[in-house]
Amino acid sequence: MKRVAGVKANYLLEAGDSYHVQDKNQRLEPYIVLIVSPINKRIALFLRDLFLKARKFLHCDGVDLYRKALRYLGLNQAHRVIALIITDKPDDHQSLSDNNIPLWKETILNFQQIYQEANAEDIKNNIFPANLTVITLFKHKNGKMKDSEIEALEREFQQLQEEIAINRLPCESEEELQTAVNDTVIGSVVTKFKQSENLRKYERKRNQKLAKAKKIIKDAYLKQLQGESS
Repeated sequence: MKRVAGVKANYLLEAGDSYHVQDKNQRLEPYIVLIVSPINKRIALFLRDLFLKARKFLHCDGVDLYRKALRYLGLNQAHRVIALIITDKPDDHQSLSDNNIPLWKETILNFQQIYQEANAEDIKNNIFPANLTVITLFKHKNGKMKDSEIEALEREFQQLQEEIAINRLPCESEEELQTAVNDTVIGSVVTKFKQSENLRKYERKRNQKLAKAKKIIKDAYLKQLQGESS
């Protein structure tokens, strides 16, 4: 599937320090929850405390249109997106991409693909879910969305979920949205990653101690041989 070339993104919330992942020489920035919504700033502020709680591992970014989310795929941080939050109905929801696919669907398909490629090892080790997490809330749009329109959106996302098995969590209120982010993204993914990271650090320290002990034994043995030869 064709990915769209990138432009500079507008960060909403920086969440803090980078962290070690695979070895002591490799550092990555925190994982990202990308909000796609006409009210992405409102949602980001609403969830601010949750993201600060996971500051070393997670932050959020936001765009108001699907085409901006697709441009995001061209940025270096795209591989760090582990969840999408989609609310209301961006104006380009039904616009078609160069692949003749509605932009909302192409956005999810692309982020699903890059998520699975970037996190293959952690998915294999049961640290991350097998599929991208997509949290939806269709209630606002300044009161302009009819119930029938919201129901149609829900059906579209449900059908896509059945087609590609995304991990979709539909919410009916901002409180449910907050709970979904806290339980699924922070409480599950980030917690598992922290546990895995602690284990990696322990194994790294253990290996360092073993290597040091072996060197001490080797040096003592060499000194003993030198003493005997003299």
